[in-house]
Amino acid sequence: VTQNVDDLHERAGSPVAAHVHGSLFSLRCGLCGEPHTADVELPAEPVERLDPPTCAVCEGDVRPGVVWFGEMLPEGAVAATEAAIDALEPGDVALVIGTSGVVYPAAGYPAMARAEGATVIEVNPDETEISDMCHHVVRGTAAEVLPEIVRVVAGRAALSTGRWSSWRRSTPRGPRSARRGARAAGRSRRARRRPWGPSPPGATAGCA
Repeated sequence: VTQNVDDLHERAGSPVAAHVHGSLFSLRCGLCGEPHTADVELPAEPVERLDPPTCAVCEGDVRPGVVWFGEMLPEGAVAATEAAIDALEPGDVALVIGTSGVVYPAAGYPAMARAEGATVIEVNPDETEISDMCHHVVRGTAAEVLPEIVRVVAGRAALSTGRWSSWRRSTPRGPRSARRGARAAGRSRRARRRPWGPSPPGATAGCA
């Protein structure tokens, strides 16, 4: 599950269950919402302004299929994300990588994963609003930390001990009623936050 709007995960060969903030490559009409599947003609040389394509249904302007600030997240992406979290069990690991942890509902997903019994690991160079939700915190960028994690999983090296800090021990999964309560509390908390959308300018891009 990613908050990125590009296709870098796909190009790297990673399966993506959901683009929570939409995708630059899923074009749609800005008026009627009709998907735009026709090829987009691009100029051979750079231009100062490029007019958007026209919707074949209503003749409105076609826009990127990303979530602009203040817009609702795609229902399908939210459903796929929460289904993935619901499928987590003790022994599973949820990596939370590079997100600012201030925009809901994405900021509530680590707590929901923890409620399902997963071990939650944050990878971020800075402390965030969700650091205290995680079992472990690794201070560093994704480019620095993820290759180390891959080497550890592959059994070829040990993770640098200076970056890994254990915040708290893993806890038992607990009864399903308690997990439902945690999920409900997370959803209630995020409902009181600002409208859904990408992190504000200056926030670290999320790729959870």
